[in-house]
Amino acid sequence: MDSDYYSTVYAWFERCGVISNVRTHLRQNLVNALKSKDMTLNKANIGPKSAKQYVYDLLIAEYLWNHNYAYTLSVFASEAPLLVNFRKNVPQANDNCNNDNEKDKLQTDYVWHTLETLGITPEGPSGQSIISEYTNNDIPLLLSVLKYISHVQINCKEKKQSNSMKNTQNCETQTDLFTLDPAEESSKIISARKKLIRQKEIYENELRIKEEELNKRVNTVEQQIIILNDKLLQAKNLMQAVNEKKQQLIREKEEDERIIYRQKLELSVKENSLAREAERLEKEKDNNRIFETNLKKLQDELIKVQDFPTKSKECRVQTQEASTQTQSSVTFTNTLIIDDEKRELQSLVQEQQSRIEELTLRAVRLSRQLEEAQLIKCSSDVARPLMQLSKMHTVLSESSSTDELIQDAKQRLKRLEEESLLAEENYMNCVNTSPL
Repeated sequence: MDSDYYSTVYAWFERCGVISNVRTHLRQNLVNALKSKDMTLNKANIGPKSAKQYVYDLLIAEYLWNHNYAYTLSVFASEAPLLVNFRKNVPQANDNCNNDNEKDKLQTDYVWHTLETLGITPEGPSGQSIISEYTNNDIPLLLSVLKYISHVQINCKEKKQSNSMKNTQNCETQTDLFTLDPAEESSKIISARKKLIRQKEIYENELRIKEEELNKRVNTVEQQIIILNDKLLQAKNLMQAVNEKKQQLIREKEEDERIIYRQKLELSVKENSLAREAERLEKEKDNNRIFETNLKKLQDELIKVQDFPTKSKECRVQTQEASTQTQSSVTFTNTLIIDDEKRELQSLVQEQQSRIEELTLRAVRLSRQLEEAQLIKCSSDVARPLMQLSKMHTVLSESSSTDELIQDAKQRLKRLEEESLLAEENYMNCVNTSPL
């Protein structure tokens, strides 16, 4: 390696921080080795490597170099220190393109040394063929040695075959020289044929037995395959049924959720309507109370009206007897009419009081049913879906009964309004007709 190239590479490594990293790594390894308390050395690594091991490492490293396995070579380079001595130098930037395409070769003395350590004489034809193939072709030394070994093995096989053929020919010639009698030869041939026939029968029987065993195995395997296919079909059907059941459960769950949501909406609407109805009933109670006070006032006024004609009658009797006689019949009829109206008003007041009591009882029942509906709604939110459905049916039945009660209460309130209007009209007529 040139000194200029060495200096440039060293400077480049130093700029990149490779050398500092290597130094720190070595220091760390040294410190770790000094930290260890085990002072015994590994006996396997005490002795130096053999020459063959160095040659093997050199061949592998040269193979990696020629095939451009740079990373693997960087790890393996410490095992092959002789790799730096190539025949050619590293190409410079001003070299030709032909020199760039050529591969680096080892020096001849290293090649001779490797062949000698491998047991191949470099001066012989085998060594010269390896060296010529290595120098003339762009292949590493390892491949050329392996090619030579493969050729040697092929030649050895051919020699063995030729020797065996020669031995068979020599045996035939010996049998030709020492011929036996035809009877002995025929007996030997017959015995040999019998042996061959027996062996053939034995082989056929063995083949038949093996074929039967194979057929049995094939049948068992086919049966097992059929059973497995049936099991797979059953598993697929089960999976399909499970998936369908799962989808059905999902749909039922969604439908139950929709029903529950609708029932919740209906319950909320009915609760609002019940609350409005309760407010209206309270207002009706207040109106009925006001109406009762008005009726009491009306009764007081009727009493006053009844007292007033008696007083006027006495005055008129004292002052004018004739006028009293003429007007007595009129006042008597008026008093009778007023008494009848009073009785009717009292009966109306009693009926309205009884109806007010009934309406109050209805309002109390409605409020209790509203509280029960709210309690059922709270319990339905906590209970299971199936219990929710049953409870929702009960709520629906209760809500239907509450609807009927609400309609009945509405009708009764309408009747009370009509009767109150009639009572007010009668009161106004009485006030208008009464002589003050």
